[in-house]
Amino acid sequence: MPLYLTLALLFRVACYLGVGALFYVLLIGNNFDWGSMIMWSFLLAWPVMIMFAIVGAVGVIGIVGVLIFVVVVMALSYRDKIRARRRRRNHLKIRESWVSKS
Repeated sequence: MPLYLTLALLFRVACYLGVGALFYVLLIGNNFDWGSMIMWSFLLAWPVMIMFAIVGAVGVIGIVGVLIFVVVVMALSYRDKIRARRRRRNHLKIRESWVSKS
């Protein structure tokens, strides 16, 4: 394997581990414990954690969106019920006034 390919591969591995170390420092702190499974999972499996965070955020946004949709539908349904009651009440008043005039 040529030297430039080896260096490129080493650079990619270093970048990958560097991003994992950055996430570890941001979320846990800068006290690296080489025997800790959490540290190794951050260093080696940080894309999985990012996907969990993205899926979790999208899930929370989806749940909030569904709740807002349900509240709006319930409010519109309640408004329509009130309008229907008012129409019936006004229709009865008009009918009563028509009957009393006759």
